[in-house]
Amino acid sequence: MDGDYKLSKDISLEKQYEEEIPREKLQVTQDTPDIKVKKWLESVHDKIIPQRKNCGVVNEGFEDKEVLKKVHDRAKKAIQLNISKLYKTKIKKVAIVGTAMSYKEAPFDDPSWEIWGLNDHWNMLPRATRWFESQNEEHCSISKVSHRPEMTRMDYYKKCPIPVYMPDHYESAPMSIRYPLEEIQAWLSEIDNSGINYFTNTVSFQIALAIYEGFDIIHLYGVDMAVGSEYEKQRPSCEFFCGIAKGLGIELYIPIQSDLLKCMERYGMLKEGHGKKDAFTKKMKDRTIYQQSQLQQINNEILKNQEKIQQLSASKFKYEGSLADIKQTLKVWGD
Repeated sequence: MDGDYKLSKDISLEKQYEEEIPREKLQVTQDTPDIKVKKWLESVHDKIIPQRKNCGVVNEGFEDKEVLKKVHDRAKKAIQLNISKLYKTKIKKVAIVGTAMSYKEAPFDDPSWEIWGLNDHWNMLPRATRWFESQNEEHCSISKVSHRPEMTRMDYYKKCPIPVYMPDHYESAPMSIRYPLEEIQAWLSEIDNSGINYFTNTVSFQIALAIYEGFDIIHLYGVDMAVGSEYEKQRPSCEFFCGIAKGLGIELYIPIQSDLLKCMERYGMLKEGHGKKDAFTKKMKDRTIYQQSQLQQINNEILKNQEKIQQLSASKFKYEGSLADIKQTLKVWGD
């Protein structure tokens, strides 16, 4: 596909998308991208993957024309998704923001970014353009807000000023929108059916929607899914949809603090002198610094309130003694 459309060196990628590029700035080959794809598919349609002696059959199943056609259809779909980016005039950018500490790095001050929040953490985000809730109206009506125990999530959604994606639209929440799950699954299945129901957390729903809506850049902030946390089992689903995004040519950013797409060390393929745990070590150092700062704040609060605790303990001891005297007096008088 290289060489179909090439920009002059003086035009940046951002400028390419932000404004119409004059025709004379493009070097156009004789074939359009669609014709190039068609020619490529025709050229490989009847080719068989070569075999090597004693290596078994490496092209098993591809003698079946129907199977081969399905493979080509999937390839064509993926290629056409990327071709469509050539005709866009504006980059679509979204920051999906969770609750871990890296949420502060999100581009809240840049209006060119959409900001997508989730669950009951609206108190943490200075700006959001869409909200996401995976649970239905009944569940949200009894689910307490973590930072305001006197209210439920549904209390907020009834007054939420921005679109809220939920399992369905609810009359009690005017801004609620039915999450287009079936549409996204059907769209994904055009390439492959595998994993179209692999949603184990709200962030996975968010990434899938961003892919479906054609966002060019997806950043994930505050989505750590750290090993040992309650979110660890949810991480593979997020990584699955991150893989789809990268496979479709979407720019993906994940902070170093996040465990997404990270491993303690790469298996094999190591060159002499190359460190194996650099990224992991940095992440652990950052997390250690944060945890130590939190611990120090708690210790400061304990010291600050130590005198008050001692006073309360003395008062508690006094009243416990008075209660013991009353019980003893009642016992003496035969009650």
